[in-house]
Amino acid sequence: MKKTILDHIAIFIFRRMQYTKIMAINMRQPKHFMFGNITKRLMVFGNNKMIEDSVDRLNVIKGDVVAEVGSGNGQAIEEIIKREPHKIFAIEIITAIQAKEFNNHKTSDLIEQFISAIRKIHPKISSDRVFHRDIVKVSKYLKKNRRVA
Repeated sequence: MKKTILDHIAIFIFRRMQYTKIMAINMRQPKHFMFGNITKRLMVFGNNKMIEDSVDRLNVIKGDVVAEVGSGNGQAIEEIIKREPHKIFAIEIITAIQAKEFNNHKTSDLIEQFISAIRKIHPKISSDRVFHRDIVKVSKYLKKNRRVA
């Protein structure tokens, strides 16, 4: 992602104000248009840098088959596509479990145990809501039980 003049201005302002109370408040919860915009731009650059580094460490090469678990908004997938893999499978655990329960097809005992363990910390989705807390709970479970790195 190339930096625009607005990005350079945002970085300049952030560097001048990064240790101020107003900047700290707006980095946690952007309320002011200018500081909210600065926060957004800084997060995009930070996330892109982290994603590039992560994909580099995966050493994806042309022709690989990649499974992206927890693909979110697809930022990492964009970076993976640049490496020209043969196929990419993007899996969202919470929605995949919901879909499996909806269609009720038989799966392996291992999958059923996994779904049951996730359901203990994440209830069925019955209405639209923010899923941040659910995602954090499931992520902690997966890391604690060594299901992901």
